[in-house]
Amino acid sequence: MKTRENNPCTEGFIALYYLMIIADGVISPKELDMGNLMMKHENIDETFYHHKMESFRNLNKNELLNTCIRNLKNCSKDDQIRAVAWMSNVANSDGFMDPKEWALIYKIYNKELKLDLNQILEVQKELPRL
Repeated sequence: MKTRENNPCTEGFIALYYLMIIADGVISPKELDMGNLMMKHENIDETFYHHKMESFRNLNKNELLNTCIRNLKNCSKDDQIRAVAWMSNVANSDGFMDPKEWALIYKIYNKELKLDLNQILEVQKELPRL
């Protein structure tokens, strides 16, 4: 199966994932496991994924947020919804969604991308979980 590689949408998925795992200041093993699950399920090339994750470590949160939003705006609405649905699952993977994680999700889906929460919740149910 062909992998999703160097395109703005894939980079947006990874940037949003990285923002989510650092949002509360604690990166849990389950959040890392969810990233690997997302990478495999979305057919994201593993080398590209790890390269992007490493490059995002060098950005401050504002730079990363701007990169994330800019890239996600180049995605289809369906892919935007899917990316936010994944992040909701990542945020819940450790059994608790921190208020900082919820604030980030809300800002991106409501303020920046103007997505329908009900559509996000529907897609979220379809995605694999740990």
